[in-house]
Amino acid sequence: MAKVKAFGAPPQTLQDKVAVIAARQAAFRDEAQRAQTSEGLTRKRLGVALASVLAEKAQADLRAHDAQFARYLDTLRGRLRPDRRNRLRRRIEQVLVRLGPIGHRCLLQWSGLIGPQSHGLLFDAQWYRRQYPDVSRSGLEPLVHYLVFGGDEGRSPHPLFDDAYYRTVATDLGATGLTPLAHYERIGFARGLSPHLLFDVKFYLAQAPDLAATGETPVHHYMRVGAARDLSPSRLFQPLFYKQQLAADETIANPLLHYVEQGFARGLRPHPLFDPTWFKATYPEVGAREPVSYFIRQNTHGPVDPSPWFDTAAYLRARGEGRLTRLDPLSDYLAGGAWIYPPPQHQAAASAFAAAFPEVAAMGLTPLEHWAAGGS
Repeated sequence: MAKVKAFGAPPQTLQDKVAVIAARQAAFRDEAQRAQTSEGLTRKRLGVALASVLAEKAQADLRAHDAQFARYLDTLRGRLRPDRRNRLRRRIEQVLVRLGPIGHRCLLQWSGLIGPQSHGLLFDAQWYRRQYPDVSRSGLEPLVHYLVFGGDEGRSPHPLFDDAYYRTVATDLGATGLTPLAHYERIGFARGLSPHLLFDVKFYLAQAPDLAATGETPVHHYMRVGAARDLSPSRLFQPLFYKQQLAADETIANPLLHYVEQGFARGLRPHPLFDPTWFKATYPEVGAREPVSYFIRQNTHGPVDPSPWFDTAAYLRARGEGRLTRLDPLSDYLAGGAWIYPPPQHQAAASAFAAAFPEVAAMGLTPLEHWAAGGS
């Protein structure tokens, strides 16, 4: 009876039975196609919605970073220790240097960088000696040499203190006459300045909100506890991704320090979208310099690609005037540009990725990061 209701008279011949089976298969295919179409439209709508949510979240995160940074600077208003190093002071320093150990101790105390009032010091004596062999020949303690000679000569005091970079952000450095390190410890950190291109103070503060209350220098906090907690010093450095590239028996205490001192020379990638080996082969002019810093600097003059996965010029054209100019193009992409830059074809690609990999997108991983890290 059911067969009669569904298909009329029961099939009598083999040909009739084949026709019934074919009709049933066609009906099943149509139903499956409708279900697939419906599912595809649903996933597409969900992808668009998720991409929109991620874009809004990125904007909210940026606003939160700004607010956290403002709170931190408010905390530091009373921490500024202005100082000036004029010609007379330099002459006195020269005299103290010639007086030997007693004069050296006086000079260090006078600098205000050691003692109970100091809050930490970004100076690595052993590294300073290795970088500048003439320091050992001088017979001076490394910090004494830096304060009297090295700072004026453009020498960096620590792997995470880039003298050349700090001079570009500390606009009043020349007027104070201080060494870059003394300026940073007395004035610069309280203004939210960073000593290295790979340390984004505003980005780091968002991961360590307690600093807004304690007023600790972010780089000191990173060296003290942040590196051990795998906090990220910038958008272009992912500690967990970096450590995955190390040998099984190799352990490191500070991923960023390891990268700056030796990792980049070994071709270790600081981020899925930055490949030091490819970068050096593509831009041989980088020489022996640390490539991520070079990438950031060079993009102020013209588009430079960090890896084969990221076309900087194409991204800049697509992003238009909405780009965060304080960030390099790749950091801008990671800060939300992946979801919010306007051309329809890019919005469609972002939505399609969110629809295909909703769990990955919900974690904040961008499409290019996913693919560069080996996602499919």
